[in-house]
Amino acid sequence: MTQLTTELPVGDEAAEAPDVTHGVPPWVDRAVVVLVVLMGAFGVAERLWVFSHLPILSDEAVVGLMARQIQHGHFTTFYWAQNYGGLEPYLVAAVTKVVPGPIGLNLTPVLLCALSSVVVGLLVSELTHDKRAALAAGALVWVWPYGVVWNSTRELGFHFVSLFLGLTMIYLAVRLGRGHRGTLTCLGLGLSAGAGFWSSPEIFYFVVSAGLVLVATWRRWAGVRTVAVVAGAALVGALPWLYANVHSGFASLSLAAAPHGAPSTYRERLSIFFHQFLPLELGLKDLYTGQWVGGASLGKVLFVLACLVLVGTIVAACWLSLRRGKGPELGALAAGVVAFPFLLAANPATNYWLEDRYGVDFSFLLVALVFATVTTALYELAGPARHRARHRAGDRRAPLWVAGLASAALVGGAVLTLVHGGALLAGPGVTPATGFGAVFSSLPNPNAGM
Repeated sequence: MTQLTTELPVGDEAAEAPDVTHGVPPWVDRAVVVLVVLMGAFGVAERLWVFSHLPILSDEAVVGLMARQIQHGHFTTFYWAQNYGGLEPYLVAAVTKVVPGPIGLNLTPVLLCALSSVVVGLLVSELTHDKRAALAAGALVWVWPYGVVWNSTRELGFHFVSLFLGLTMIYLAVRLGRGHRGTLTCLGLGLSAGAGFWSSPEIFYFVVSAGLVLVATWRRWAGVRTVAVVAGAALVGALPWLYANVHSGFASLSLAAAPHGAPSTYRERLSIFFHQFLPLELGLKDLYTGQWVGGASLGKVLFVLACLVLVGTIVAACWLSLRRGKGPELGALAAGVVAFPFLLAANPATNYWLEDRYGVDFSFLLVALVFATVTTALYELAGPARHRARHRAGDRRAPLWVAGLASAALVGGAVLTLVHGGALLAGPGVTPATGFGAVFSSLPNPNAGM
């Protein structure tokens, strides 16, 4: 009798793991797909509203001017007057060729946010082999928290390209660590790391998880060819950064090159993460005002409960990674989430929290970790023996509560996002909604709605 094994072969010919969603009643999958489509449309409608009711800021205008110069052949390595922040203005130049003006300018981070949501789904799918959890994770981070929606309509020069490249780097590191050593995987991993290094120091938020996966699985992928392709692609991706710094005495490595806000210490910025950024990333505080959703008492209770769930998820992820036969990926994701606030506090500008521009990366890592860990844990709780028996019998039914959990998370995220959006539009100096038609009436000029 052939013994069942969970090990995957190493190499380009590695077999794909079975889809554990097979055998679930069709209506469950259809319901999840419908919900995900609705969330996708909801996210688009939110962004159309922001497009049509907020002015162009000076930071965005600089990127627009850079894109116009790039279109005329005047190239710049970094965001003007800085020694960091590259690549995204070139994407803006390409997009505004097709969609000119303010809409094309701010459409670029929207597209990058959409791609990042897709990568989150791919990562969860790779870790769980559950398509429902993957679809739900991607859809949720597209609409929640509101800071993601808000910032994805603001072209600030580098935040969302580094987010996309960082998530891609983690996803491809997981693929490589599981033995998928194809040329495209190696090239993609190297290019995302190198181009991410050029785009922003924020790429280091993702290096922790990707690096731990690669170190823990080096026996599966390490080889002269693989290392050479990854390293060569990384060098190509980072060439603009290297070229500019060779000519500037490596100015990007100077502390003066880092963005600076009001004077603050590392300890103060670390405190700001837990008091401001974390509640914002959990959808429990409003942008700019910092007010608790539902009032201070309810908001603080929900925050404590959310933190307990977060700590429990991190512990569960590490426990699952240490189990015999399990991979290191969940533990690596948990390490990235834990390291995030300490890396963020190293940035002197992160005492500025009002619009959450420096915190959005955390929510993508958080959603990926929670969905991957909870889904994996649910399969474990369903009973390893019964799970193995179902595989032997060809029955790969997943617990229906995975779909229930995904649906509840999506609906809860949508409700919280609506609360945030309503509070913002009703805030000081912002005209409240006057009808859905207004979303489309002022699209050519995002300043008109003000």
